[in-house]
Amino acid sequence: MFIDTHAHLTMPEFKDLAPYLKRAEDAGITKIINASFDLPSSVGSVALAERYGNIYAAVGIHPHDADQVNETSLEQIREMAKNPRVVAIGETGLDYHYKLKPVDQQMAAFRSFLALAQELNKPVIIHSREAQADTIDVIKKANRGGLKGVFHCFAGDD
Repeated sequence: MFIDTHAHLTMPEFKDLAPYLKRAEDAGITKIINASFDLPSSVGSVALAERYGNIYAAVGIHPHDADQVNETSLEQIREMAKNPRVVAIGETGLDYHYKLKPVDQQMAAFRSFLALAQELNKPVIIHSREAQADTIDVIKKANRGGLKGVFHCFAGDD
């Protein structure tokens, strides 16, 4: 059994999912976790997970959109994450390659999602690009003993 732990099936190019799901099935992929990157993709991920038995959702906001993380969006993510078809928080993390948002905004958003993941006992999908040392530091400081997850886009050796 193979599980694709990081798909983005809410992207516009996947309007007709049938051929992609068939190709995944033919390759032995039995489950797909659809990682979200903003509020609309989170809503879409939950909808996909509710429609297809082999798709599960991860809800969150990518560091490129860290400025969208506030009390309101965190509450929306929290409520979506309570759905049994939501299996993770993410993707979230730090991205210093493009630095589309200031580092302090990215770190604040990342910390918020790590706290939420632990509050809800969900794993986190961590995006870390050219930010390895800070990513590890934030995780170590945020971990209250129950943090779990997977790294995506991590090329460090720390």
